Order: sequence, then structure tokens, then C-alpha cells
Amino acid sequence: MKRLKQVIVVVMILLLLALPIRIAWFLVALNFKVDFSQEYRKVKGYEDILFVQENTAYKRTFWGLKEIPLDTASLGEESCFEDEKTYEMLKDSREEDYYFISKMVLSPDRDQVLYEEVRAWGAGAPTDDNDIYYRVLNLTDGSIHTIFKMPMRQFDLYWQ
Repeated sequence: MKRLKQVIVVVMILLLLALPIRIAWFLVALNFKVDFSQEYRKVKGYEDILFVQENTAYKRTFWGLKEIPLDTASLGEESCFEDEKTYEMLKDSREEDYYFISKMVLSPDRDQVLYEEVRAWGAGAPTDDNDIYYRVLNLTDGSIHTIFKMPMRQFDLYWQ
């Protein structure tokens, strides 16, 4: 019984420490567009993907998104890809129902689709807080790779 109490105390301490760490990481990721995942390197042509927000363009790098000098007016309108078959394939690949896909952009070689996947933090709870995932679906083999993820920030997508 004494051992169980010790385990419970240790778990409670770890939970109390985890909350400030989670909050600190959220603030760093939100403000500096940080994502250390290297899965983006599995995507052919990831170097040509542009993330645009408020007339500022970004490209994926080792640390996350890096601002690049680019006149965003020259990009024109976001070219969203609309294909019901692809949308259904993406929807069926999701394990949870509380994800939704909001944007899809076709790669220049038409072999991949970059899309934005939104997950509400509360899984149905009344909140405006979301985790945003930018993923690429390879249309030839069906593999899906995450290019970038971030809390609460959405971008216009371009694949040049």
C-alpha cells in the first residue's frame, strides 16, 4: 500500500510539471513556428511548398518554418484542389472523427496532394483552439507524411 501511495505521488508531481512544460512549448511553437519533426524530408519537392500568412511567405526548414523574402502579391490566389475522390480517401484514412480537412493543393507533377488537417483540442468541446497539421498524400502509393504542425495558425498553401 505504501508503494502505491509513492507511485501516485510521483505521478501527480510529473503531471504538475508537465503542464508548465506544455504551456511553454505551445508559446514557443506558436510564436516562432517551430517543428523539429524531420518527416517532411520524405516528401518529394517539399522545397517548393510555400506557407503564406499575412503577406509573409515561409518555407519548411530543419527548425520549422523560416520566413523568406518573397513578394506574396506575385503568387496570385491560393490554388485549392477540389477532388471528391481524394477528399474521401483522406477522410477514410483518419482514425478519429474530430479531424477535418480544409484545404488541398496539388503538386506540380500531380502525384501528391498537400492538405491542411485541423484537429480541435477538445475533440468536440466548445473551444476555438486547434492543432493544424499540414500533410502530403502521395497519390501513387497512398502514403501520408506530415510537413508541418502547429497550434492555432493557418496558412495559405502554394506548391510551385
